[in-house]
Amino acid sequence: VSDLEKVPVKIVHKDSSINIYNLILFDFDRSDLNPTNKRIADFIDSEIRDDASVQVIGHTDRIGNDDYNKRLSDARAKTTAAALKNKNVEAFGVGEENLLYDNTTPEGRFYCRTVQVIVRQKN
Repeated sequence: VSDLEKVPVKIVHKDSSINIYNLILFDFDRSDLNPTNKRIADFIDSEIRDDASVQVIGHTDRIGNDDYNKRLSDARAKTTAAALKNKNVEAFGVGEENLLYDNTTPEGRFYCRTVQVIVRQKN
């Protein structure tokens, strides 16, 4: 008997799922959805059932004033939440408080100009 055959396995029934989307990227200093991002939001919206809970978290890069970035990230989250058309959406921004990527490079700053859409649904 190999070591792998001795590993105990516990089967857990899934009763819910969590999907996290990080596909929407904003232009510098913008909170509006361009046509590409609108299509992405429409796709995400089509995947969300009415009984799901959705959290939209806005982010920014570290360029600029902390307070301004907080307001900008909040606007990004609320713009995206409005595009999702789901009644169970919580939207808020964290600004540059939680940088998702390295901000010492232009690419890292670009990828920080985003929202995370977290969808929790019962199976």
